[in-house]
Amino acid sequence: MPDVTIKLQKQGSVLQHILVTTRADNHAQRLYKEVLGAEVEATLTNLYSADEVIMVARDVNTYHLSASPGS
Repeated sequence: MPDVTIKLQKQGSVLQHILVTTRADNHAQRLYKEVLGAEVEATLTNLYSADEVIMVARDVNTYHLSASPGS
């Protein structure tokens, strides 16, 4: 995430929101919620092999993301 933040800063942009799509039964939803603060906004039934959810993280704090462990 630090690379994204730096690239955006160089072009005068700011990361505000993040859109994530994943299967409804994917346990990674918990990770997206914990790390990004993403919430499920919509469910698309039978899109691929199962239901797909659209998650949105709003008003992302890029300082927090760039300082997170593993970055």
